[in-house]
Order: sequence, then structure tokens, then C-alpha cells
Amino acid sequence: MSYASRKSPLVRRGHFVGVSILILSAFVSGFFLFRIFLEAHRSSDWPSTGGIVERAEVIDLPFGSHRIDVRYRYRVGDEDFVGTRIRASDGEVDNREIAEDQISGLQSGEEVTVYYDPAIPESSFLRPGAGLQEYFLLFVPFAMLIWGLYKIIMPFVIS
Repeated sequence: MSYASRKSPLVRRGHFVGVSILILSAFVSGFFLFRIFLEAHRSSDWPSTGGIVERAEVIDLPFGSHRIDVRYRYRVGDEDFVGTRIRASDGEVDNREIAEDQISGLQSGEEVTVYYDPAIPESSFLRPGAGLQEYFLLFVPFAMLIWGLYKIIMPFVIS
């Protein structure tokens, strides 16, 4: 009698549903996280222009997380734009020191180099390119998918 057949039908069904949700979540999160990675990777080839920082601060959120609040103005051709992103993968962080490190050197009134998407000039970053954080984002859905496949296949292998 195999390992999978020794479990009750309810447990097998629940296991299958849970693992299916994990695998589906891997594909959905992978889609969105891959788009962030692509934007970060493509931004390393974007042109740059000068800008002025209007605001750079860390905002404390509930439950101990923090968000970076950055605002800068820049000009492309004859149009002025406002940017709010440092990197493609900006988001909440749990450690305030990490958030403060990300805005280090950004003071209100300071001149900065702004990298903008030539096809969509209102899309901009202060730090272009894909860093370790963006590569790690790709690992998360891949790990979810591998774990889900492992949990589906292993009960049939263990006999």
C-alpha cells in the first residue's frame, strides 16, 4: 500500500487543493515579479537627466514595517515630470535601517540623476538596473513552484 493511499480521502483532497493553490500562486506571483525584474533590467539602458529631490523620508507603517517616500522633479525635453521611485522593486521593508540606507544621500533640494524610460518618460528611477533584490524576487515564485511540484510528486514516489 502506497503512502498516498494510506491517507484518508479528505486529507488527500486537502493536500491536493493546498498544493494546487501554491503552484497557482507561484505562476501569478511569478508573472508580476518577472515584470518588475524586466523593468529593472531594462532601466540600466535608459537615458538620464538631471532632477531635484523634493522629499526623501521613511514613513513608519503599522506592524513595524516602513515605506520610503521619495519625490523628485525632472525634465525631459519640454515636459516636467514627478518621480517617486528609487528602484523598480521599491516597497515596504521591515527594518528601518534598510529603509534609511535606501534614501541615504537624498536630501531635499539636492540635484540627482534621474533615469527615465524613453518610451514612457513619466516612468523613472534614481537607481537603475537589476540588483540582488530584483534577482531574489525571481527566486521566490521558482521556489514555490519547485516545492509545490515536490509535494505533488513525492507521495507517489514514496511507496
